[in-house]
Amino acid sequence: MLEATLEQYYVLALRIWVMALDRQHELEHAVQEHRTLLEAIRDGDAELAGTTMSSHVQNFEQAMRRVLLTV
Repeated sequence: MLEATLEQYYVLALRIWVMALDRQHELEHAVQEHRTLLEAIRDGDAELAGTTMSSHVQNFEQAMRRVLLTV
């Protein structure tokens, strides 16, 4: 059941990305957040990794909503 659910989420995420690809410049901040998160994990900074991930999820959701509302 978990595998099937994750596959459905993956398909939905792909659909969203396809719709938003031409507006990717608006999502550059999300890419930087990934970089910061990976560096925090690499450096063993759990606190920074946690706050970065939390912020990323919130910011990315807001960015995707803005992008999708203008598609």
